Amino acid sequence: SVDMTSDKWAVAVGATMAAATLLVVGQPYKHEDAATFHLQTLGVSTTQSVRVVPNSVVPGYRPARSWSAEPSMYGYEGVASSGRTAALTPLNAVNSQQVVETTGLGAILAAMSAVAFGVAAFKLGRSPAGEEGQPLIDVELGSSSVALAATSGKKASRRDMTLGSGTVEEAKKKKRAGPHTYEEYYDINGTRFYTDEYCNTTTRILEKIGKNLHKVPNHPLNILKTKVEQAFPGFSVYDDLLPVVTTFQNFDTLLIPEGHPARSPTDTYYLNKTTLMRPHTSAHQHDLLVKGETQFLCSGDVYRRDEIDRTHFWCFHQCEGVKVMETTDDAEIEADLKASLEGMIRNLFGDLKDDEIRWVDAYFPFTEPSWEMEIMWQGEWLEVLGCGVMQQKILEEAGADANGTRKAWAFGIGLERIAMPLFKIPDIRIFWSENKRFLSQFEDGEIREFEPLLGVKDFPPNNKDISMWVPDDFNDNDFFDMIGNFDFASLIEEVELFDEFTNPKTGRKSKAFHVVFRSPERTLTTEEVNEHMEVVRSSAVEVLGVELR
Repeated sequence: SVDMTSDKWAVAVGATMAAATLLVVGQPYKHEDAATFHLQTLGVSTTQSVRVVPNSVVPGYRPARSWSAEPSMYGYEGVASSGRTAALTPLNAVNSQQVVETTGLGAILAAMSAVAFGVAAFKLGRSPAGEEGQPLIDVELGSSSVALAATSGKKASRRDMTLGSGTVEEAKKKKRAGPHTYEEYYDINGTRFYTDEYCNTTTRILEKIGKNLHKVPNHPLNILKTKVEQAFPGFSVYDDLLPVVTTFQNFDTLLIPEGHPARSPTDTYYLNKTTLMRPHTSAHQHDLLVKGETQFLCSGDVYRRDEIDRTHFWCFHQCEGVKVMETTDDAEIEADLKASLEGMIRNLFGDLKDDEIRWVDAYFPFTEPSWEMEIMWQGEWLEVLGCGVMQQKILEEAGADANGTRKAWAFGIGLERIAMPLFKIPDIRIFWSENKRFLSQFEDGEIREFEPLLGVKDFPPNNKDISMWVPDDFNDNDFFDMIGNFDFASLIEEVELFDEFTNPKTGRKSKAFHVVFRSPERTLTTEEVNEHMEVVRSSAVEVLGVELR
């Protein structure tokens, strides 16, 4: 005979009854996008309250209080369809991946069977919904909703939405990624963001939130940001918007199409399929236009999966500028744009001659025509910004085109890109230094050359190589990002691909990288470099599935 405890029998019977009932009276389905799923009650009157997290749409829910048909300005609340409603109580969780429609007796049977399943599972010390990650919404479970939770395949949970500003709380560890982890959810500035299989953002990345180097007194980035703002009197300034945005804000509103490389997880840090760390401050453009702003600057920290060298870091800072003009004359708009930006650059780099500034045709999905500005600086052409005439559709969809009588221009500037030559800072990692000898050299309002006690050249590099057979889905940015997650990442000056080939007989691909260890502040010992490099090698095998050569 089969020996089963009463609890296990209850689990088996409950699960069987739930499955059988749902097969008879309802059809579960999976949503294609978190922004378009339907949540429908199961035929029994309940008093449910729903919290929709980032950019979700719930077209089937009934009134508690009305929500806007557009995303909130910061994009952290969900969106109910026009005329629908949702309350804001942090309650139990129900998975949005599968929604079941049942009515009448079928709903009652489903609820009864799920209750038996849920009670037994609780006795066994686990959630009725299993262990497969977290839901996208929170729902108070009424009697019929228990069936929905029990059959969803997800874990029910409670939220605490009372975190203070600037905090990042981490849930229990889910899986390793080098020395840092991906979590089942992140609490950021009082809002909980659940992760899913799309998540490639670790605790290490989130450590930068709230650092706000662009607002630190006497910091070169703050000095530069202030000078940019002074070049645009009358412009509204936004410099404290949270860097967590939705795909709608970051891509859709800027006409960045599906399949564009910028949308790929190899280039962008995602929390879940519809929520990400902003890779540019343009992500707030739509919200500010909807708000009614017609000329504004927006600056802040941005995040990109990128290569590792002295001029690239996965977290850096940008400033975005937009001006809506009461004209549709492209020539007038172009003239105003170029005159404004030339004035700003001269305010930063001094009295450049006309032939020391040039405009190069460029392409951006959100502007047409588009340009990059280059200046002659210390004998070489230096790219300083990108800009263009805003695509009219962006204004129209934000309701800012005044029935076709307005057009706009926009620009974006990387603060580190400009600060490095202006302040003569040789390595982008130095901006993150907390050494008092660094910040004490600068004063708000003044551009001064950085004077290290010792030059970077005085700290010798320690070069290491790694050669490996890589899997078919290997991406260089995955390797760079893995290294960036190590606590000793600040000691690595550059990671460079120097060789790759495919074995003609086996079809296996090999890649080899230089890993250059050099601190901008001290001399590294051979012993510590060897120890760090061994961690790199072993983690590449464990995390990326490579085979060392």
